[in-house]
Amino acid sequence: ASMRELAQEMYPNKKYSKIKSLISAYTDLLVDLGLMKKERKGKETLLSLTDKSSRIIKKSKINKKVENNNN
Repeated sequence: ASMRELAQEMYPNKKYSKIKSLISAYTDLLVDLGLMKKERKGKETLLSLTDKSSRIIKKSKINKKVENNNN
C-alpha cells in the first residue's frame, strides 16, 4: 500500500496534503520499531510489513483462537 492509500483509509474526509506529515510520523515510528518498511517509487512511498510484524500478527491471531476455544 502507499502512504496516500493509508491516509485515505485512516482519514477519509481529510486532504492528503493536510495529514501527510502525521502519517509519515506514524509510519516512521513503525519503521524504527522494525515493524514496517518504506520504499520510494517515484513520487509515491510504498509501505509493507516486515517479517517481525507478520510474526507478531500471526502469534496474536493464534492466541485469540486459543482464548476463544477456552471460553
